[in-house]
Amino acid sequence: MTVSRALRNHPEISAKTRERILKIAERQGYRQHPFVAALMSNRRSKQSIDELPRIALLHCLPHDRSLTPNMKVFRESAKRQAFELGFQIEEFFLNEPGMNDKRQFDIMKARGIQGVIVEHFFTDGNTLSANLDSFSLVEIGNTIASPKLNRIDRDFNGETQLALRKIAEYGYRRPCLVNIEGAEKNNHYARRAAFLHGQLMFPADDRIPIPLGIESKDHLLPAIEKWIHCYRPDCFLSMHVEVAEAHAQ
Repeated sequence: MTVSRALRNHPEISAKTRERILKIAERQGYRQHPFVAALMSNRRSKQSIDELPRIALLHCLPHDRSLTPNMKVFRESAKRQAFELGFQIEEFFLNEPGMNDKRQFDIMKARGIQGVIVEHFFTDGNTLSANLDSFSLVEIGNTIASPKLNRIDRDFNGETQLALRKIAEYGYRRPCLVNIEGAEKNNHYARRAAFLHGQLMFPADDRIPIPLGIESKDHLLPAIEKWIHCYRPDCFLSMHVEVAEAHAQ
């Protein structure tokens, strides 16, 4: 507590003690983290939500693309978690008409935002050309080629292996993986690799090949209808609810 108060220049700490602590902190390379400082200040002062420090949630999907259920859950969860940690989320849309990344980051800087959560793009290999020196950024996914950002990604291998173990526990024997090519490419085919490895727990005659070459959701149902009839899977692993609907039919 004494160290914390000294670093905040609290009046209850003597000048001698504060000077000694600051010298030690300097020798150890301590630098105050602006977000942590803002969070603690907010908790001490009990600010209203409008006064909470803001983090930008930058949406990078095509502007006219409808959100999947999991994307809606993600966005609402981010807002809730930010609030619980003492922040508020402000949403920005990178691909809205007339917008580009340089202009968008200039707007965020003008609004006093220093932290940005960058959602994944729909395609791989994207770049951000804006000056990002004033921001702390984290990327969701792995679709930005430049600059290299700290990122958070799903464990596609682990979750696929877990799903297959659960499928086996429930008594299914002919699982299959169905996704469009873009979804698999964005995770560097980690899900497919895990699925092929996980199939080894099933008898060889029940190992169904992965349908390949499905380029878009528009081609998804026509592609798998014949495939379902040919291979007769008893359950699906997929990001697309249309697969479950087709199987039910």
